[in-house]
Amino acid sequence: MKVKTNEIVITEYREEHAAQVAKMWNLSRDSWGGDSRVTTAEDVKTKEENSGNITLYLAVDQDEVVGYCGLSKYREDIGALYIPLLNVRPDYHGKKIGKMLLMKAISKTVELDFPRVDLFTWPGNLKAVPLYKKCGFFWEDRDDTTHLMNFIPSVLKMPVLQPFFAEADWYEASTRFIEVKPDGVKKNGFSFYEYEWSSHGKNVRVTFERTGRGIAAIETDDYAVELVVPSHEMIEGQTELVEVHVKNKSGNILEVQAEGKDSERSTLRLSSNLNVANEAIIKGTVILAAGEEPNIWKTHPVVQAEVKINGVSCLLSLGVFPKQPAKITGKSTMNLAFQNELSHFELEVENSLPEEAAFTVEIGENNHVELKTNQFVLELKPKERALLTVPYIMKEYGFYQPEIKVKAVKMDGTVQTFLHNEVGFGLKGFGKKFGGESKKYWHLYNGVSQVRVSKLNYSTTAGRNELIDQPFAFFIPKLGKPYSFEFSKQKPISLEWIFDEECITLKMVFDSEDFAGIQLAIYTSLFGEGIVKRWAEIKNSHSEIYNHLFLQQANYHDLENAIFPLKAGITKFSRVRELEYGDLHKGDLQENWYFCEHEEMPIGLSWADGWKANPEGWQMQLEFHIEKLVPGEQVELPAISLAMGTFHSWKEQREFALKKKVNNQPTLLFEKDITINNGNPVLTLGKADIVLKTARNNYLNGKWKMLVNDAVVLEEKLTEQDENTEFGSTLQLKDHLGIQTVKGSLLSDHEEIRFEELVFAAGGSVHSSIEKGEPYDTYVLQNEFIELKASPDFYAGIYSLKMNGKQWLHSSYPDLIAKGWWNPWAGGYKTIPSNVSLFSLQQAKSDAKFVDLSDSYGNKWRSLAIRTAFDQHDTWGDFQFTQYFGVLPGIPAVAHFVRINDQNGKSIAGETWNTDVFLTGDQLSDLAVHLPDGKQHLFKAGVEEMSIFMHAGSSISSNGREETLYVLTAEEQSAAEAYLNKEVAELTSSQKTAAVTAPMFMIFDHRPLSANSFEKLRGISFFNS
Repeated sequence: MKVKTNEIVITEYREEHAAQVAKMWNLSRDSWGGDSRVTTAEDVKTKEENSGNITLYLAVDQDEVVGYCGLSKYREDIGALYIPLLNVRPDYHGKKIGKMLLMKAISKTVELDFPRVDLFTWPGNLKAVPLYKKCGFFWEDRDDTTHLMNFIPSVLKMPVLQPFFAEADWYEASTRFIEVKPDGVKKNGFSFYEYEWSSHGKNVRVTFERTGRGIAAIETDDYAVELVVPSHEMIEGQTELVEVHVKNKSGNILEVQAEGKDSERSTLRLSSNLNVANEAIIKGTVILAAGEEPNIWKTHPVVQAEVKINGVSCLLSLGVFPKQPAKITGKSTMNLAFQNELSHFELEVENSLPEEAAFTVEIGENNHVELKTNQFVLELKPKERALLTVPYIMKEYGFYQPEIKVKAVKMDGTVQTFLHNEVGFGLKGFGKKFGGESKKYWHLYNGVSQVRVSKLNYSTTAGRNELIDQPFAFFIPKLGKPYSFEFSKQKPISLEWIFDEECITLKMVFDSEDFAGIQLAIYTSLFGEGIVKRWAEIKNSHSEIYNHLFLQQANYHDLENAIFPLKAGITKFSRVRELEYGDLHKGDLQENWYFCEHEEMPIGLSWADGWKANPEGWQMQLEFHIEKLVPGEQVELPAISLAMGTFHSWKEQREFALKKKVNNQPTLLFEKDITINNGNPVLTLGKADIVLKTARNNYLNGKWKMLVNDAVVLEEKLTEQDENTEFGSTLQLKDHLGIQTVKGSLLSDHEEIRFEELVFAAGGSVHSSIEKGEPYDTYVLQNEFIELKASPDFYAGIYSLKMNGKQWLHSSYPDLIAKGWWNPWAGGYKTIPSNVSLFSLQQAKSDAKFVDLSDSYGNKWRSLAIRTAFDQHDTWGDFQFTQYFGVLPGIPAVAHFVRINDQNGKSIAGETWNTDVFLTGDQLSDLAVHLPDGKQHLFKAGVEEMSIFMHAGSSISSNGREETLYVLTAEEQSAAEAYLNKEVAELTSSQKTAAVTAPMFMIFDHRPLSANSFEKLRGISFFNS
């Protein structure tokens, strides 16, 4: 794409820019890893409406958006703005657009009176590092992320430096040496960043300290002033020396005033007023109060002094790391605790003192455990660490948090003692619920499940073990719009544990600063079944009405084997290729849930009515709109529910979310899938429309090939330039009748997707008749391949099933006999209710007739219906039901299901339908069961007794017969089980009793068929027939 002009204008985003912003992102994909995700104008509108940006700057060339730079409050730390995203369209690289956008963002930061602006990038983005550094950013030397900080706004706001920058352009005057590597000069545990400028014969050097985010030293042509502390790490409660170094370079006397500033953790005793001719050192002392250990993401406690040079002020600052004489951390080695059993936990003890010391660690008594030993003595060199194993016997379930007393004896005999109570972990057991607080988290436990709320940013993870990295996390909610990140940096004004019979709840209350008078209460409840509920209350204590207030609850999920309810249907995504929420099409989510089949345990999420779901990038953003909140009003928002191992299938998750029983669940689609004949696997017109679709937010790309019975019938070349998320064509099947295999593949530069389905190409006729005879009349149903026979006076089932004239059912017709474990035994194929013996079945009255049934797609099945009515059965009373055995013209397959005609007051809850099929060949030993487990296991009948669980795709063969029998049980049914002994080969399966069951299919074919090829048949149902 050609660049139009070099006349680039920086402007703020408006909604009419959305289409061009979308175009920019689609043309910039190669700059962000080369993914194929497609961005639309609606995507951009939704994203920007829900973003926390203070402003969004665009670089525009005539009507083309060619650059993007967001600016928001920094969620991880106080006192900073943040550039969440910076992009320049690839065809505009090298035209200084990135610089223009960054300079605009820095200028806005100064305007808004923030001291710095931060951004993140990725380690491989080295080509952008020189630009960032020239624009004033420093690359923080860290292993966990690539974080850059810009202190230019602080420099420009410093009074002593304003005369210099009144004449100098800070960008043009910079003489800083640029290297493509992390920045920082390390000294005494500090990391210092240096700016240098030279303009009109004048020079300035400003040094910032990394953790305090403040100016540590300033040097001009007239003077140098610096704040000095011996070490970045300081022991709490211990007096440390602080110095202000002043050097006069002007030749004239400098009037210097220095005054210590107390902060939240530090008390600085330093005060001086003197004239400096050459050099001076002003000394003071500082003591750090006890408190929480600083986090690398946030500004550390600071030691500060205000220094005035000839009456002009500058504030010098150093961040420090307060420590106790020894750092102590504790870890449990157990997931579940067991009463009166010996176990142990571990304590890490690290010497924080700058010298060798002897430590005595004494663990206080506690009702939860009985310690085998509670005192440990060890000698440690500076920074040396020791691991203590503490054996105990667990006495009481709950949160174990002992008081640990530590005595440190230094080499000179000086003694320092301190208490440590931040070690804590749960002693959890079945049915036990409790909460607790450790150094970094608040914890909730209920049975085997647990929740962890981070003190750093209030992210909430859940699981069934102690692992820190869990696949799911709730983030702290945000108020809007525009959305504010304020709560991630605040401390709650109150925190409360709430216990009831079902759950344990943690309530955190925050006062909003960005929305005056609004108070937010966040509730996190953990139920013993593995359900975590998150909801909120919002109260308006302001004197004015709030109209259109929004709350956004976002979450992260490492999506694995994810299943989403999309417009096309319930869709499963591959576990092989990573999935993010942003890979879904905007507006494609149709219901209030999704489900992931994680290997460790299934995880599902659902949300109540009123929440609007917005999948965005790696977050699912759920938004609730409060149209009006009057003064004094409080509203409770409905809950969002996380299920950890609670539900074993997406169908259970769906019913929980929809709050109703769903009898006719749809068949799963796959993320790239073909739809033949609108999903109907039965064809009658000799041709069928076929559609290839992708559920991901990208365009179809590659060579698409379709085969019918392994013969190529369609080849198409699809390209991203066509911008297709679905592609349709027509399959001609005029010369194909019976069961057809339709295979397809989509081959692109980076992947190959394969498809396989069965199609029933119906044609011909179905004949039904009644053969009069002795001792029973026989009902016969047959098409070109299949013949079924039943005699309801003999037996409530079919006793004969022939394929191409060969018998597959083992039956005693016309007489009941004793066989093996059964007496009487009839064999054949039937489905009956649970707790019904063959004796009871024979006493019931059965009759038969032929009926035409329409399935869920409107296909006509000619069926043999066998109705059975009990008369005062002990369990079922006067219960009536009908078994259906249906065939299509020209298809070697049988569909079988059951319908209840009359319950007669009998509850069917908890009952089951039990199906059994007795098979044979020309002789029993001809039969063999084949399992498609990769090893092609084969089990022969008629040899020995064995039970075999038949996986999907299992089949049964018979010597001398070309066809193989495939048994497709309904998803609601248990997998078929084959019972083999020397007398019988029996297939059994069961499913929960329902008014109408999902059909079971018996399919005959001479080819090896995969389990996946049968899946679309599961979409056939007879619920409304």
